[in-house]
Amino acid sequence: MDKNISKLKVSVIIPVYQAVGFLERAVKSALVQENVQEIILVEDGSIDGSYELCQQLQEKYPIVQLYTHKGRSNKGQSASRNLALNYAQGEWIQFLDADDELLPDKIKSQLSKIKQETPFVVGNAIDKFEDGREHQRTHFKDIWEGLFMSKAGITSANLWNKYYLDLAGGFDAELMTSVEYDLMFRMLQISEEPAFDDAYLIYIHMTPNSICRDNSKQQVRIRNWISLRKRIKEYLESQNRFNKFSYKYFYSAGIGSYLSNNDQPINSEVNQFHFKVYNLTLGIKKYIFKLLNPTKIKNGQ
Repeated sequence: MDKNISKLKVSVIIPVYQAVGFLERAVKSALVQENVQEIILVEDGSIDGSYELCQQLQEKYPIVQLYTHKGRSNKGQSASRNLALNYAQGEWIQFLDADDELLPDKIKSQLSKIKQETPFVVGNAIDKFEDGREHQRTHFKDIWEGLFMSKAGITSANLWNKYYLDLAGGFDAELMTSVEYDLMFRMLQISEEPAFDDAYLIYIHMTPNSICRDNSKQQVRIRNWISLRKRIKEYLESQNRFNKFSYKYFYSAGIGSYLSNNDQPINSEVNQFHFKVYNLTLGIKKYIFKLLNPTKIKNGQ
C-alpha cells in the first residue's frame, strides 16, 4: 500500500437493529480490514438482545464504540448513521449494515483508487441468498448513468470521504428510499470526482428482513425514487449536459424499469422509444445468458 494511503484512517459505522444473530459477523469483517481506526455501533432500540451484544463487543474489542439515541429510541438507519458521523474521527467512512459482511481488503482496495478530490468510491457488491445463490451487483462507470439506473453502488459497497459527507449534511433521515443516491447526488454537486473499484468485496446477505418491504408505504417510496431522478435530470439540464444521448436513454430506462417492477403505469417522464429499446436489449442479454449458462438457469441461479 502507498505510504500516504497507509496513513489514512477509516471509521466503520454500523447501525444496529434486531441484529443479534449476525452483528458479530459484520464487526469481525471490519476488524480484519487495514486502516480501520474505529468501529462505531449505533444501537437503534432493539428488543432482541442486540444492545447487550453491542456492549459485549465493546468490551471485547478496544476499537469498538457504542452509542444509542436518546432513551434508546428507534430512529432508523439514516439517523443512526448521522449520529455516528458526529463522533467519527476517520478521514474516510465505511458504512456497514449489521447483516452484511466486508470481504478481505475491501477498504484497502478502495483507498487505492482515491484522489484528493474524491467524494466517494463506487464499489460492486455480491447479494448472497440463504439458499447459497449469489448475484453480482455491477456499477456503471459513468456516475450520472449509474444514478439514473441505481447502478452506482450501495451504501455499504461504497467508501465515503468524511469531508464531503459533512459538507453535504449527511443522510436525509426523512427519505424512505434512494437515501445513498440522494446523498451521492448532493456530494457530486460539491465535487464531481468519484472513483470506481471493479472488485466485488462485500457480501449483502439477503435475509428475509432485508428483502421484505412495507407495502403500505409503496407510493411514498416510488414518489421519492422518481423525484430524485427528476432532480438529477434538472441539474444536468441546468448545465446543458442532459443533451447527451446516454443520459436521456438511461433516464427513461431507469424510471420505466422502476415503475414496471413496482406494477405502476409508465408516466410521461419516460420516452417510450428509449424504454422499448432498453427492454429489447435487456431481453437479448437474458437470452444470451441462458444460452451460455444452462446449468445456472436449471439450478435457479
